Amino acid sequence: MLKGLTASRTDSGAYVFLCAECGTVLMKAPGAPNLPQRPYILICPSCDHIVGHWTTERERDKELAEYAAKHAR
Repeated sequence: MLKGLTASRTDSGAYVFLCAECGTVLMKAPGAPNLPQRPYILICPSCDHIVGHWTTERERDKELAEYAAKHAR
């Protein structure tokens, strides 16, 4: 579940996700080395706000793509 997220589309057509808390560009983190940790997160590098977490990279990318398609400005 995503929370605190803003999506924008760049001139090149790519999507950028911004933290709704502070406006910083969000970074996708690689998977955690040890299961059963939640291996995929989207976190703000400035305020450490966790926007979402997923079990697989595929789930993460699917949800972010769907969110961007609906909410990008």
